[in-house]
Amino acid sequence: MSIAIGYAGILATLASLFILLLMRKRQPKNKPLGCLCAVIAFPILFIPLVPMIDTMGTSRGFDLTLTEVKASWLGLQLPNDASHITFHQHFNQVCSVDFSIGENDFLAWCHENHWIAEPIKTSRLVRILDKSSSETGRHVVMEGYHAIVFPESKEGGANVVFDKRAGRAFYRWYTY
Repeated sequence: MSIAIGYAGILATLASLFILLLMRKRQPKNKPLGCLCAVIAFPILFIPLVPMIDTMGTSRGFDLTLTEVKASWLGLQLPNDASHITFHQHFNQVCSVDFSIGENDFLAWCHENHWIAEPIKTSRLVRILDKSSSETGRHVVMEGYHAIVFPESKEGGANVVFDKRAGRAFYRWYTY
């Protein structure tokens, strides 16, 4: 929907610029009026582009298989036992992935990647993508494991959390 609005905004902007060009060539005495119209019309017509620009660098997927994720350009190395994968990536700055996996498979995946999975002692808040609204929500993990993939710094960070009760892992990296 927002992409369609964005394209409509582009077409409307191009049409207004074309009309301004015609006005300038045919009626030089109305040039100030044409310029004023263009100055007023351009921001109004540009507003619909904002949602399109925001979604251009965003990709989402819901209830995907590992094969579908590997075929995408996501580039994450998920465990072979991952299923029902949901992801949200925004402008290569943040990527949130959650997927179903068993506890032993999660621990093996952490071990293969040399991540130290520590039991969660206090609750952990993780971000999830809400399928109905495509917004990022929050999920509280009370029991499970947490591993730091790479420590938080000025360049970003990454971690993975396993929710024992839900049987899901939450993997998040960011570069801001």
